[in-house]
Amino acid sequence: MTTETATARPPVSVTVSTVMGWPEIEPELTSVIESVRRAGGDLVVTDGSNSPAPALGDDVTWVKYPGESVLKLRSRAYQHARGDIVAITEDHVSVPPEWATLHVDAHRRHPEAVAIGGSVVNGANDTLIDIAGFLAVQAPLVAPIRTGPVRRMAGAVNVSYKRIALTDIDDHDGMGVVDGWHQKALAESKATLLNDDSIRVSHDQALGFRGMSRIHFDAARTFAAFRRRRLGPKDAVWFFGAPVLPFVRTARAVLLLSARGHGRLAAKCTPAMLYLYYVQALGHITGYLRGAGDSPLGLR
Repeated sequence: MTTETATARPPVSVTVSTVMGWPEIEPELTSVIESVRRAGGDLVVTDGSNSPAPALGDDVTWVKYPGESVLKLRSRAYQHARGDIVAITEDHVSVPPEWATLHVDAHRRHPEAVAIGGSVVNGANDTLIDIAGFLAVQAPLVAPIRTGPVRRMAGAVNVSYKRIALTDIDDHDGMGVVDGWHQKALAESKATLLNDDSIRVSHDQALGFRGMSRIHFDAARTFAAFRRRRLGPKDAVWFFGAPVLPFVRTARAVLLLSARGHGRLAAKCTPAMLYLYYVQALGHITGYLRGAGDSPLGLR
């Protein structure tokens, strides 16, 4: 992390990591830039694509790391971030103008919280597989969510940290950062994590059947490869339970979504979610047996 003094830091640094580059991420990133500027902060973009870096202003730091995975790029972004608060979102997420300010204000109201997360809505509603792909991953954080202390946050989609929460972040021996796991580690250390449903973002990832299948496989294979470095009892469940876990996970997602008023949509997407959980199960088995391969490069 930077050694600049606190007085030289902006109130918030927002980080976005991308393997697609500019101008593919322009619509979503434009919303982030507007939000960052309203909050008086800065933006750090770490870019693994081969596209040229755009000139977007002095408050945007765009750093190229061609060929690196998005998980490694997120680790890089945290190293460049200078703010008292460090927030993260993804390159396919649109945020409202007040988003960054809401994160800063939430941290000021809750000095005890080392991390604050928000909720997520779906911005890709044209195909059933895209909706199911969103629900399968984001079900616990689909708005509305309960505001207050939690153990589960929105991963890399809509979270902010106080700087102290990033001092011991695990980069898995250079393989990269998994924010969901870092948030779990913070919770297990008895640190205070809060969710605030008023801080919402729109997740817009329209990949179609083949693309959604591929990214779910790649994510599962990557995370299993990470986990096999430090195997534990839970890994045996993921591996040997692969034939039945998709049913359990689908039922859990449907129950979570139904409890928040999305029961009809969840029922409509149940077969597609079950399919994607089986794709993930195949990815988990492959990752445990053969490692990550090139799957980390398929993540976005």
